[in-house]
Amino acid sequence: MDTTCHSWWKIAGGIGLAALAAGIVVCIRLAAATPLAVPPPAAPATRDGVVERTPEPAEMPRDLLLPEKNAALVRWMEEHPDQMMDGIDRMEDREQAAALAKVLVEAVGGMHYDLLLDWLARQKDPKLAALVFRGLIPRLIRENPDQCISIAFALGHGEEARLARDEFFFALPLEQRVRLVKRLGPEERAWLLSRRATGFGERAPELCLEMIRELPEFGHTREALAKLVKAWAGGANVYHLADPMSAVRGVMTIENAEMRRQGLRVATFEWSGPDPDLAAAWVNKLPAGPDRDAAIEGMVKRFSADHPERAQEWAAAITDETLRRKASEEAAQKKTSAKDKEKEKETGKP
Repeated sequence: MDTTCHSWWKIAGGIGLAALAAGIVVCIRLAAATPLAVPPPAAPATRDGVVERTPEPAEMPRDLLLPEKNAALVRWMEEHPDQMMDGIDRMEDREQAAALAKVLVEAVGGMHYDLLLDWLARQKDPKLAALVFRGLIPRLIRENPDQCISIAFALGHGEEARLARDEFFFALPLEQRVRLVKRLGPEERAWLLSRRATGFGERAPELCLEMIRELPEFGHTREALAKLVKAWAGGANVYHLADPMSAVRGVMTIENAEMRRQGLRVATFEWSGPDPDLAAAWVNKLPAGPDRDAAIEGMVKRFSADHPERAQEWAAAITDETLRRKASEEAAQKKTSAKDKEKEKETGKP
């Protein structure tokens, strides 16, 4: 009996060992057939279904800065705008950086507008910021004029900032031009109007004159007035006809005596060319005094070139002795010069 039980225990143990061995074999085979559970690779970034590749850092070849390499430089900028912007920001030579920024804006302004706008937002160099802004003006005005105005006044007061605001002014509709000018300080306002008075005066001479009247007597104020009156009285071009009568009436409203007389000189000079008789009739109605003398000075200057004798007649009508003598001498010199030229034509000898 004991022998029989012992045999059965041997049989059961053998069966258990066989099952264990079979299980180990199965596990080994399953492990070989099943890959390890590793995280899947990250999906590449896409935009509109197109895989974006991270650009490799690129350094601009230094030889592209040579003048004869300008075309190659522009192509490199078009292909690597980000790297170009970063390189410009890191440059120690800020003059060269500004020159490259100007080329970059002209090269990529159309195709990389958003990049330039982002560059402008983080720009710490005021000069570069103004250069970038100038390249963005046309599109900024169309898409976000209020933002454009805000940027224009955040550029500071350097030369590049002024030039940027001047370019911005030229691109604005009339009403927004007025808003811009009124936000400027007196000195910069005079400077800007001295540059744009001709074009501004073509469209709204009375409004332009009103702005000039409000300014202190800077040198730029005088220049702005002269350009305005010249365009107003003489006609800026074939599309904007002369209106000398309105011009002289406008000039007479200027309270500053020196500026008023300067305006009269310019107005009568322009008026005396196409319509000397009407100009003379208006001047003759003025009461004797400094204003009339100034108006006559403009006529004398105009007549001196082609009608020196008439110029001398008008010069004699000036009441101020010093001005009369000066105008008479200038007219006499022109008359002598005209006679010498006629003599040269007759004799063929200088």
